[in-house]
Amino acid sequence: MQSQSSLPMEQRDPDAAIAYTVHHRTTYKYQFPVSLSHHSAHLRPMGIGSQTCTDFHLKIDPSPEHIGSRRDFFGNTCHFFSIEKNHEELVVDSHAKVQVRFPELPDPSKSPTCRQVIEYLDSYGDASHQTVRIQQYLFPSESIPYSPSVKMFASPYFTEDANFLVACCRLALDIFDEFEFDPAATDVSTPLEEVLEMKKGVCQDFAHLMIACVRSCNLPARYVSGYILTHPPEGQQRLIGADATHAWVSVFIPYFGWVDIDPTNAQICGTDHITVATGRDFHDVSPIRGSVLGGGKQEIDIAVTMTPELERPATKIPLFL
Repeated sequence: MQSQSSLPMEQRDPDAAIAYTVHHRTTYKYQFPVSLSHHSAHLRPMGIGSQTCTDFHLKIDPSPEHIGSRRDFFGNTCHFFSIEKNHEELVVDSHAKVQVRFPELPDPSKSPTCRQVIEYLDSYGDASHQTVRIQQYLFPSESIPYSPSVKMFASPYFTEDANFLVACCRLALDIFDEFEFDPAATDVSTPLEEVLEMKKGVCQDFAHLMIACVRSCNLPARYVSGYILTHPPEGQQRLIGADATHAWVSVFIPYFGWVDIDPTNAQICGTDHITVATGRDFHDVSPIRGSVLGGGKQEIDIAVTMTPELERPATKIPLFL
């Protein structure tokens, strides 16, 4: 097993924070004028674990008549706004400054078995375990319904005596090895069974599939949306707008907490990942969603620029295998 102690020292220093500036621009172009629109947005990076959001501001054009923010049920910052004037284009710009430190990692050899995780979550008596809040990540959700075919695919990984954390990492590695990243293969409505059959998709599909596998075996997993730093070829400049929104998986390890795993890139999430929001699936944490009156067909363009204060090589944390 790959343990925290076997990683290079520069990747384990808890005080070595990486500072980022993130610019996320979403542009909607409508076929016809929109006379009224209401939107919600999950765009402010979370203050969670090894991550701190030190500054955030939102610019919306045209300017909304009403705007506010609140904490949603899952603890994410949700902005909401309404535009009550005719417009044929909507531009939402978010700017954030974030510091990310190397995450605390569990000793995989001490991870409980799948049976022990299930027994832990049955311990309603100890409120300090927060089992009720964790149990919401055991059940099917809008984008992750129960599927017999997914259950069959998942069962060999999550046997009763299997090390839960290692089993999750093995599943993530097999998704990485066996599934093809293909943006043209799926969209937000593609069923999980189809992703499993085609063995193609994008980060959102792979995150949903892995979560569905874990939950199908009565084990807890949640969806994480955020950003991942892309590294330009050696000697080339970082391209503006070329970074990406991203999705990955967080699994709960009793007596430790949540561990983030990226099946799209076969790694434990580290200082190249920024968390924006967590929930049961994509529908809980969609970056921007809403309803409009009018508009007809719409075109959406998304550009993300994630700039580290100091350029550095990629830091990939291996899976625990």
